[in-house]
Amino acid sequence: MIFRLWLIVLVAIGLGAANALACDEYVSVSQQDLKADRDKLADKGADPLDRLFAFRQLACSGDPTIRAYSVQAALESSNDPVLRNAVLLEAMLSKSRVDVEFKAGKDATAGDKDALHDLGGLVSLPVYYHSSEQGCISFQDSDQCQPRYSAFVKGDKVEFGYGNHSLIGEFQLTESNELVGYLHIDSGQASGKMPAVIKLF
Repeated sequence: MIFRLWLIVLVAIGLGAANALACDEYVSVSQQDLKADRDKLADKGADPLDRLFAFRQLACSGDPTIRAYSVQAALESSNDPVLRNAVLLEAMLSKSRVDVEFKAGKDATAGDKDALHDLGGLVSLPVYYHSSEQGCISFQDSDQCQPRYSAFVKGDKVEFGYGNHSLIGEFQLTESNELVGYLHIDSGQASGKMPAVIKLF
């Protein structure tokens, strides 16, 4: 019952969510420059900072197709932690919502499984606010990131919180380019640590 009421609240706040934009502004880039940045991003032998700058140019393109391409291409073509961390931050800041998929682990209690059944295996939270300086996105209608209602990007990890103690988790960027970790669910009747995934694209 508690989780059903919680889901109704999530739907309600989702109706008023605003899109978060990671770039200060989107700019039009010439086809020639786009190709140059694409080639630099794909060049695994290039200086990591040059690849980082190329990624940032593509990620702030006025074309949403190019922006989406830049995140996927940068993650799939790089093992450099500086670039991958920058891409993770950009990907999270650009989200209009965060979808967390999870399932019951082998140690899950009956209460945990009931809670997951109520949630349908997915938590979808709208993003109201982002801060590139703090490296965070907020799930609350506010002009700042509160730890209890936000996700903070720290290198290749994301610290996640929603509600006072309802959902708390931590995720790490993997070689499969997903954020893999857990959510701790506390519904009053169940309290469990569930394996979970946040997909970046």
